[in-house]
Amino acid sequence: MCKKGLPAVWTKEKIEEAFAGFVEKNRRLPVAREMKPQYGLPTRRTFERYMDTTAQEYAELRYPTLLSARDERHVQTVLAYRNEVREWSVERLMEAEKNFFTKCGRLPEPYEYTAENGLPMYSVFCRLAKEAFEEIIRAQFLETQELSGPVLTM
Repeated sequence: MCKKGLPAVWTKEKIEEAFAGFVEKNRRLPVAREMKPQYGLPTRRTFERYMDTTAQEYAELRYPTLLSARDERHVQTVLAYRNEVREWSVERLMEAEKNFFTKCGRLPEPYEYTAENGLPMYSVFCRLAKEAFEEIIRAQFLETQELSGPVLTM
């Protein structure tokens, strides 16, 4: 999945064709992060420049039935996040990161945070990384405070 899309010369017709092709192939609307050449689509900025509307507004006009399906998928994604965040710990994440690094020789990209890669979804990674970083900072602060004595506050 490291392959980048080839640069395309976009026109209104090519964008309509690419959007329809994506919908037909995936049976859903593209999400914002998929509005990129690597997914066969123009960037959101390019889409808006040629189409004089946003991809969301375009989808509302052309694919209204798919919008309700997307809303349902969003609810399912939120529920999946809540379940997954309970299953993962900082320790488990570190082990999964090590396994990915051993396999690929690098750290994962945000889009590679998937169960297929043995990783949590990216939003779970961000939450756990934030918790771990805050703990490191807290420990560092406490260590500094112990060495320098009590800190006066106003």
